[in-house]
This record gives sequence, structure tokens and C-alpha cells, in this order.
Amino acid sequence: MNIRQCRMARAALDWSQADLAEAASVSTRTVIRYEAGESVLAARVETMQQALQAEGVSFVDSGEMAGAVVPPNASS
Repeated sequence: MNIRQCRMARAALDWSQADLAEAASVSTRTVIRYEAGESVLAARVETMQQALQAEGVSFVDSGEMAGAVVPPNASS
């Protein structure tokens, strides 16, 4: 998950940075630092991505739509 995808996923869920932090069991400061492009442990990024995926967000890593985020229930 890249920074842009993180922001898009939060927007799709209507989550604040604090909401993501709580869901991922990381500090709000960790989310803020990551989205600001500061250094964050890869394990923390993975935990945040997993929290977003648990809510139904999908991340597109390759192909024409690489870098996109698919919000939950997008096919409905």
C-alpha cells in the first residue's frame, strides 16, 4: 500500500486518521507520519493495510489500474 492508496482507502471508508490507527492498533501519529511520507516500519504499514482490507477495501498493484483502491461493495 502506498501513501495515496492509504488516503484513498480511508476516504472510501470515511475514516479519519484516528479511525485507521484504532482499527490497526497503531498510534495516530504513525498514520500521520506515514501519510506525510515520513519513515514508518514496514510492519506498521502492513498492519494498516490489513485493517483496511478487513473492511472490504482492495488494492490494485498491477495492470492498467495499478495504484487504485477498490472500495467495499464496489460491485454492488
